Amino acid sequence: PGVNMPVGVTASEMLRLTPAIAPTPLDSQNDLGVLAGDNAGFPNGRRPYDDTVDIALRVAMGVLADPADAPDGGLEYTDGVQLAADPASLPADYESFPYLATPIAGSPNE
Repeated sequence: PGVNMPVGVTASEMLRLTPAIAPTPLDSQNDLGVLAGDNAGFPNGRRPYDDTVDIALRVAMGVLADPADAPDGGLEYTDGVQLAADPASLPADYESFPYLATPIAGSPNE
């Protein structure tokens, strides 16, 4: 008891975000995020089209390890589910969904 519960800390799950990394334009995003060289993708934040299951499967199987230590790491593990549409081919009203539009830049009260 108490090993994983430091005093004064509330248990929580957190998704870390490095705001110094510029967002990747929609037509250039890769659903494998950082694994595919798209540093704005998962695990640096979470975009609606990031394939977090495939990323987790590949990391768990050793894609980031030395091939001598994890010879299966180079295999393209997948859950078999692909995007219904390429993010670059989304309908024109894609950004009308309230959580996907560009956010308002700062508080008007400043």
